[in-house]
Amino acid sequence: MRKYLDRSASEKERKDLLHWVSSSRPEEVDGLWNEVWERTDDSVTIDELEWESLLKEVAGRKVHKNSSRVILRRVAGWAAAAAVLTAVFFAAKWMMTPESETIYKTGFGETLKIVLEDGTRVDLNADSRLTWKKDWEKSGTRQVHLEGEAYFDVAHIDMPDEDSGRMPFDVQTSDVTIHVMGTAFNATSRRGKTEVLLEEGLIELSLKRLQLIEETISASGKESDIKISDKEESPGNAGLHVLRMTPGDWISFSAEENILVQKTKEDLEKSLEWKNGTLSYQDVEFQVMLQNLEDIYGKSFEVVDPELLERRVKIGIPYKSWITVKEMMEWMLKIEVTEINDIKVQIKKGE
Repeated sequence: MRKYLDRSASEKERKDLLHWVSSSRPEEVDGLWNEVWERTDDSVTIDELEWESLLKEVAGRKVHKNSSRVILRRVAGWAAAAAVLTAVFFAAKWMMTPESETIYKTGFGETLKIVLEDGTRVDLNADSRLTWKKDWEKSGTRQVHLEGEAYFDVAHIDMPDEDSGRMPFDVQTSDVTIHVMGTAFNATSRRGKTEVLLEEGLIELSLKRLQLIEETISASGKESDIKISDKEESPGNAGLHVLRMTPGDWISFSAEENILVQKTKEDLEKSLEWKNGTLSYQDVEFQVMLQNLEDIYGKSFEVVDPELLERRVKIGIPYKSWITVKEMMEWMLKIEVTEINDIKVQIKKGE
């Protein structure tokens, strides 16, 4: 029901829900609705019109002659109760989805391939949310808002006026606005910071910061000395700074800390393997790998042996179920992984 409301339900899930509503007692539906309400956090946006659409679809379904009157009576009874619950829900949570937006969402361990209305292709990683502004043709600007991680292959669209160039494509996160000039790139917005890796083309980042930390990674993988430098503010945008990226550039920016870390990555393909079904970690600390797995699978890791956290790992794991990842980690890293409950996982050195 929740996935139907935030438009992330599959066709099969949608049909299953319609069948369940049409064959259940009103009090059963109301009970589940209350449960969905209690479990919904403030970040979930729900459209009241989705409920009206659901009721119309249920009422319009073809049913056997003997049961049609019963089903319609059940739906009508629930509709009155649902209307009251919906009103209370929106008054309490203030969560209305504008009709001008389309929302795509994934759960833990899920990925989703998307083709936007303009032809742009997006790979949405686990536990992520992408909001697409549907009025792009009228506004002349294509715009999405990203929470989580996604890979973008942006379609080229020329403006009606030949002298105006291509139609802009902007990706907004909590930290930056990514101005795209026809390109392919990966963006992540998690843990209070935004990371961007450019594969092809050019992009500009508009951000606010006090200082810039630049790190250049050589072909050998060694970091150069860290230096602090100031950047020019963008014309007409006091406090906004613009950074232009070229292929191979990687940045990590936190608006809260006002620090931008910049590197050059030689192993672009390895860094983007998640969209092809592989979780690849190339010479990173084990704690960094665990943070990424927390974001993808919703797990909380307790490491018994602290020295494991600083251990550098080089590993590629099939992006399948958590069970597969767990077994591969134990075998390849020689560790013991014990599930305390559905969320909490304990890790210690293997014997």
